[in-house]
Amino acid sequence: MLSIVFFTLLLGTLSLAGFIYVLEPGPEGRVRYLRTMGKLLLYKYSLVGSLTPKEAERLYKSSCTRKCHSKGVIEGKPKAAQEWEWIVARMGAPDHADLSASEAKAITRHLQKNFLSNVPTTMPEKIMRFLKKNLWRIDFGDKDIYFDIIYFPKI
Repeated sequence: MLSIVFFTLLLGTLSLAGFIYVLEPGPEGRVRYLRTMGKLLLYKYSLVGSLTPKEAERLYKSSCTRKCHSKGVIEGKPKAAQEWEWIVARMGAPDHADLSASEAKAITRHLQKNFLSNVPTTMPEKIMRFLKKNLWRIDFGDKDIYFDIIYFPKI
């Protein structure tokens, strides 16, 4: 009886090891992938406190570059820290990427860390509305004045 139990345990262990070997083809295999995706799901509902940089990158890729944008659209245009906050807040809305507050914060930190620019590329919406309302002209005639506005936000 003891030998049958031992044989069953040995066979089960070998089967599990073989199953994991088949599923885990490399350093970032399926088992690790499933563990990471499970942790990201728990993070979405605030059941996990923090993410490693690799997990934050996985969250960014699964939420931004696989759903809506190519990597080039996001990574090719570095932005100032405040701009990344505005963009992630806008894109994290329920009708877009539907990010939780913790996911948006992690993605914003990842973008600010890896794709930060010291030169702002956009202005706040309130300022843009003012400029369009008061300064924008449909056509430039001979006597029209036009100028460039360089905006530096407080950081």
